[in-house]
Amino acid sequence: TVSDVESSDLIVSGSSSNPILVNNTNFKIEGSGANRTLSLTPTNNEFGNTIISVSVTDGDLTATTSFTLTVTGINDPPEISSISDQTIQEDTELRQIAFSISDVETSELIISGSSSNPTLISNIIIEGTGSNRTFSLSTNNHENGIAAISLSVTDGELTATTS
Repeated sequence: TVSDVESSDLIVSGSSSNPILVNNTNFKIEGSGANRTLSLTPTNNEFGNTIISVSVTDGDLTATTSFTLTVTGINDPPEISSISDQTIQEDTELRQIAFSISDVETSELIISGSSSNPTLISNIIIEGTGSNRTFSLSTNNHENGIAAISLSVTDGELTATTS
């Protein structure tokens, strides 16, 4: 609630002590007269504390109040790039298909691969470090057919999969 006995033309503004967490352009002040609503939008993938200051002025004098806003972190799911369909000949290897993985908060990710048809493809080898990875596979002797290969990346809580 904002008010001024001498003026009804009040200007309300807000600011953040931590503009990386809550940018000053992300303040939304709505309403009129004494009834105002302040909405804040934190920056994506940022968390921590900031002091929010709200000021009201009638053009001559200014009143300010402040409070601490705490934005808690959440676990975002990891990401894995898509991989286009591949074709290989029977009894051969498909070597080093590149893909990438990432996670906003977790650098140690676990990657696994599986085949929908283990009679055709039973061994998927994943290599690389960091965000750039490769996988290779081979068909089992004298087998042919279709198999969906799924690669999954997990941060221990959330998982992303591509096929």
